[in-house]
Amino acid sequence: MARHITAQHIIDQVCLAYHLDVPMLSTRAQQRIASEARAVAGWLARESGCVTLSDVARRVNRDIGSISSAVRRLSDRRQDDPKLASRMMSLHAAIVEVN
Repeated sequence: MARHITAQHIIDQVCLAYHLDVPMLSTRAQQRIASEARAVAGWLARESGCVTLSDVARRVNRDIGSISSAVRRLSDRRQDDPKLASRMMSLHAAIVEVN
């Protein structure tokens, strides 16, 4: 039976992949790993088309502009970082196969 993709499911999968917990993802600290994970969650939301960036932003204690900018920077970075691109595609496959 197919499940609906939710912001919480995306965040849970990102936390698992980055070895973070949700409070760490939502903290105000700007640690690189948490920042990247938040951007990946936003990118997954955008790519899935099932979750809004606003919903992800709300769940990770950020404003929509911050998440949107982070997603843009992440999309640029993945072009030059094969490891990041691979991680993003693996997460995308895991999220989309839920639907």
